[in-house]
Amino acid sequence: MIVKSIAFSCILLFLLQASAVAQVRLGVNLSRRSFVLGEAITATMTLQNQSPVPFVLDREHYNAELMLELSGGSLGRRGLPVRRRVYRDFVIMPNATIRDLVEITSLYEYLGPGNYQVDLVMNFDGRTFHSATFVFDIVPGIEMRSFSQMLPGYLDVEVNYSFRYASREGREEAFMVIQSADGRSLYGTFALGPLLRLYRPVIRARDDGSIVVVHQSGRNRFSRSVFMVERMGATLIEQRHFRPDGTLITR
Repeated sequence: MIVKSIAFSCILLFLLQASAVAQVRLGVNLSRRSFVLGEAITATMTLQNQSPVPFVLDREHYNAELMLELSGGSLGRRGLPVRRRVYRDFVIMPNATIRDLVEITSLYEYLGPGNYQVDLVMNFDGRTFHSATFVFDIVPGIEMRSFSQMLPGYLDVEVNYSFRYASREGREEAFMVIQSADGRSLYGTFALGPLLRLYRPVIRARDDGSIVVVHQSGRNRFSRSVFMVERMGATLIEQRHFRPDGTLITR
């Protein structure tokens, strides 16, 4: 009887532990598995409350802490994971599921090229819960053409405009990576749409300091993109598409 009692107690303890582990279900997902250096990377978080009490994630009053855990690439020493707190002003009621977006690149100062692993972490009721890990890459892209000039209004800041391409979802995509000539400051990375490499892109500077980029984006289509860079960052002012004879494509 004592042996049966001990066995029953062990089974009961196992069931209680399994029930506790199932209190929280987490998920994290990215729209793709490859990004170009400097692109904004946004993840979709999924949180399911399987406990009998609400999850309060407010910045000041909370009973649960939500974090992203990122490892690999250019982060940390020896590939150790780095956690960043995710603040949200909402309550997740029992049996409720919430999906929300979080920008990974706003939580981590600089993400260089490399392979990364991200998962969602929650501390609740003295336990730590993890989502499944999502793996993605940050690539520098392949440069086709570059151009450098001084930042308008500054004599000591040189800016490099690098036209690059990367394979994405079975096709080649064009990108403009704008950074300081020494590589220490990244002003912005802009996706410019599809790329056909029959003609090399053209980069020109205007008198007002803006930069014009023209690349072939289809069999009978060319795209013209205009950029302006200031000390705080770069802006894509406009992008228009033209036929080979120079007529504007309005659709």
